[in-house]
Amino acid sequence: MTKFADSRVTLAQIPLATEEVGGLLSELESKTTHCLNGLCAKRSGRQDFWNYTNATSPVPSNLQPGEVPLESLTVTDVGARYGEYTGASLGNASNPINPILADRSAPIRAAGTGSRCCPTT
Repeated sequence: MTKFADSRVTLAQIPLATEEVGGLLSELESKTTHCLNGLCAKRSGRQDFWNYTNATSPVPSNLQPGEVPLESLTVTDVGARYGEYTGASLGNASNPINPILADRSAPIRAAGTGSRCCPTT
């Protein structure tokens, strides 16, 4: 976690030093989603997270830690949309960099649920 000089904003960031990895993994794994600010700890269980939504019936059996409905991964401070933390441009309405990434019409549109930042032990 990085605290900025004004102490008002704290964001999870990929560690620059080996000794910071454990702290970040602990923080990520303490979250129900195992994700924070677009970074995620390695998922256990099913990898096809997009197939488990609030509408899935019946709920999948034998859920593993971090297996949550897709909607849980698309909220503020959990998953991230393209460019949200990197500042990458989406282009504009007449010339989008990629129409799929530029579609912000619903929470699960253009939503990458996170980047796996580091291995778990």
